[in-house]
Amino acid sequence: VAHLIGLPLNFRRAQDAMERMLRRYRQKGYSLANIESKSFDETAGVLSIHINEGRIGRIDVQGGVRAKDSFVLREFPLQAGDVFEIDKADQGITNINSTTLFEYVYLEVTYSQHDPVLTIRLKERPSQLVRFGFRADDERNLQGSLDIRDENFQGLGTELGLNLNGGSRNKEALLEFKAHRLFTTYLTFNVSGFFSA
Repeated sequence: VAHLIGLPLNFRRAQDAMERMLRRYRQKGYSLANIESKSFDETAGVLSIHINEGRIGRIDVQGGVRAKDSFVLREFPLQAGDVFEIDKADQGITNINSTTLFEYVYLEVTYSQHDPVLTIRLKERPSQLVRFGFRADDERNLQGSLDIRDENFQGLGTELGLNLNGGSRNKEALLEFKAHRLFTTYLTFNVSGFFSA
C-alpha cells in the first residue's frame, strides 16, 4: 500500500493493493485473514483499513462420545486467541487422526461476532474390544486366549488391557496400562503386571 501514499485515491488501485495484502497473508498460511472495514478521512487524507487476521474466538469438539474434549484439544496445536494458521490446523487434524481412535476427523470454520469459531467434528471407533483365540499342539494340548481391552480408557486416549492365556498345563495373565502421551508431553507411560503358573 506504501506506493499509493501521496497519490489521489483511486478505487481500483486501492482495491488491488488490499487484495495483494490479503494474498500475502494467505501465502504465509493466515487463510482466515480478511478486511473488516475501510474508511477514508477526506480532510486528513487518510485511508484506514482494519484487518482481522483470523484470531480464533473459540474451539469446539463435536461428536465425541467417550473421548474427552481435553484429550482431543491436546493434539490440536491451536488455541482460542491464536491467529489461525492453516498448516497448524492440518497438523492438528493429522495428530488427532493418528491416535487411531476415530473413524473420521475434520474441521469446520464458522464466525461469531467477526471471530472465527473452529469446530473439530469426529466420530469415534469402538474402543472396547474382546478377542478370543484357540491353539492346539502336542506339547500343551488345547489352549485358549482371551484379550479384554479398552483402547480409550476414561476417554483420555490411555489403554487398559487384560490378556489371559492357558490350558490344562499352563496359565498366564497380563494386566497392562499404557499412556501413549503422558499429559501434554511426548513421553509415554507403560505399567504391567504378569502372572504365570
